[in-house]
Amino acid sequence: MRRESYLSQPPAVEIHTVDSGTDIILRKNIELVEKEEEHDGEPVTTTAWECDEVQCRYKGTVTEEEIKNRFDVWFSRANTKMIVEEMKDSSPTLEERIDALESGLADLAEVLCNG
Repeated sequence: MRRESYLSQPPAVEIHTVDSGTDIILRKNIELVEKEEEHDGEPVTTTAWECDEVQCRYKGTVTEEEIKNRFDVWFSRANTKMIVEEMKDSSPTLEERIDALESGLADLAEVLCNG
């Protein structure tokens, strides 16, 4: 997972069809933030959209709606670099649910420790 910045608000789910499947970009914790930087010795305040972002390639076709319906599972799998295979039509397995919980707890611990 990477922390990314954008000038305009990015969508939570972005999909792109490619020859070998579907490229998926997932974002959460999307927020508008102000940053103060120095330009020519003067402080300048800018605003940007920041978010936590993961990317993966799904070996098949999938819709934005299908991803949104199981967003946490898709995000967890992409975040742990697990190969996202035929998972869109089934309920999450116990392993997928545990992965999502562990990922969420790790994110929470990072926020609590780093502010």
